Amino acid sequence: MTLFTAPVTPGRTAFAMVATSLAFTVPGCTALDPLTFLVREQGPEYAIDPADPFGDSPAADYPLAAEAISRGPVDAVLHGVEQSRVDAALTATEELLTAVYLTPEAVFDGDNSAFQEILEPELLSWFEDGLDAEGENSTRAVVLNLAPGSAELIGTQVRALGETTVRKSDSRVDDLIEVAVRYNFVYPIAKPDESASTRLVIGAEGTFVFSVDPVAEPDVRLRTFSLANSATPVHCDLDDDSYLVPLFPTDLKTDGPGRGGAVVDPYDLGSEFPQGECSVAYPT
Repeated sequence: MTLFTAPVTPGRTAFAMVATSLAFTVPGCTALDPLTFLVREQGPEYAIDPADPFGDSPAADYPLAAEAISRGPVDAVLHGVEQSRVDAALTATEELLTAVYLTPEAVFDGDNSAFQEILEPELLSWFEDGLDAEGENSTRAVVLNLAPGSAELIGTQVRALGETTVRKSDSRVDDLIEVAVRYNFVYPIAKPDESASTRLVIGAEGTFVFSVDPVAEPDVRLRTFSLANSATPVHCDLDDDSYLVPLFPTDLKTDGPGRGGAVVDPYDLGSEFPQGECSVAYPT
């Protein structure tokens, strides 16, 4: 498995920015309706500098994604739960986020092996059975898969910002640890022929629920999870295999698509996570 860690390597052509978004929500491991954001063309002031692809965006101040999701020293004392088990749940969450958002084979080639290796048998069966389903029934909703061949990363850096929080579940049946995540991941991308480029902003929000069984090995296991993704800019309409297709400036129609309503800022971590309908987004 290869991770995004090396410094940025310039050498792509910069183009004007557009914005769009698409999100899926899968609470309790059941795929729900997709959310799509339409596009609005922006002027050349939003073009990416290939030598500094984050430089004119909020992501310029983001840390590297691997550093952003690292739990570091966490004072997460949960009543009745040993610290080693809290640490195990946090480590597993970091591994899950890495598998979904920081594994190039998954993001750009649709190879979810790293994610599948982490899942417990029941979750793995659910994921594999629904991976090739169409539309809202596709479990591809819980991972980040761009259509293979649709984009390449500019350089090797992905940046992210957000937080991971942990608490003991209110369940009266089992000892459960809930780990909630809310992050933005930012990918500078280009078409494979380098004819256009943009920044892809992925908003991720979810909860991972771990069970604690003192007699099991390991004694902390992923029991269920919910994970929602918003993506800006991508084409609104999913194809049959539910891959995300990035939207580049050269893909825009000359009549300038658009939709009314409030404009969404894809970088705003403080806003309510987008749900349910198409909206216009600010440039990335």
